[in-house]
Amino acid sequence: MSLRVNDTVYILPSSAGADEQEYRARVTEIDDYSIWIEIPLQEGTGQFARFTLGEQLDVTYVQPDGVRCNFITKMVGNRHESIRMLALVKPQPDQITKTQRRSYLRVQAALEMAVRTPEGIQKVARTEDISGGGVSFVAELQWGLEESQLLDCWLVIPPKAGAGDVEHVSFTASTVRIEPRGDKHCLVMMQFDRITDVERQKIIRYCFERQLEMRKQ
Repeated sequence: MSLRVNDTVYILPSSAGADEQEYRARVTEIDDYSIWIEIPLQEGTGQFARFTLGEQLDVTYVQPDGVRCNFITKMVGNRHESIRMLALVKPQPDQITKTQRRSYLRVQAALEMAVRTPEGIQKVARTEDISGGGVSFVAELQWGLEESQLLDCWLVIPPKAGAGDVEHVSFTASTVRIEPRGDKHCLVMMQFDRITDVERQKIIRYCFERQLEMRKQ
């Protein structure tokens, strides 16, 4: 299966009501029969999960390529070593449902981003939307940006719900389209040209979490 140690999974008890928020947990170990996870925390409340043995759970995670995967499992054990962990039944490959995407999930987001032009001039901008394949941001016309330029960028991803540390993602992107926005600004649409898998995964994870937040509003 594509799930790996340190990946994040999102969990809902199959009996959950429409208003119940998802739980989030990190995968700590995978063996032939089980997926071990940290004790899940509920999104928004920060409360620990209190799943019972045999309880049926709906699990979702996102692959590095942006494909969303889902499977039904149940809790079958727990143990306490350096941290407390729960064991879930490991699904067979044909029990995992995948939502194939022709393109990465794109969400609206106003994130701070530093942009360095080919001339070495650095500017600060705000994104308009973002995906695992690229980003759009608003720039001033006086920057003189053109299509097919390569820009070095540093994106700031805020911590989720005030927890954790701010993450910085660096990449090089190519401008594919520029649209005027009034007399002084323009919308710059870019696709990633050089970005590591680790950095792309940070963006994909943010987009997925952002989508969940927007659905709750």
